Amino acid sequence: MPPQKRITRIHNLLLGSMMIMLILLLGFMGFIVLKGLSGDFEYVTKYFDIFFVMIVVFVVINSLLRFTEENIHLDRKGK
Repeated sequence: MPPQKRITRIHNLLLGSMMIMLILLLGFMGFIVLKGLSGDFEYVTKYFDIFFVMIVVFVVINSLLRFTEENIHLDRKGK
């Protein structure tokens, strides 16, 4: 498989996983807000750690996505 096609495939996989992660983040944030509004603050403190880890994973996926995007543009300029 040519390197350009491999980078494009990795880029598309990262883009899809970033979209899934964004949907999960928004849903989980809504869950935490609703639990906080209903008065169950033990759930808010319990699940906030998971929410923080999800944000870190989202940032890592985003940085990998930008890295592959730069490589795609560099490969296209070189050809």
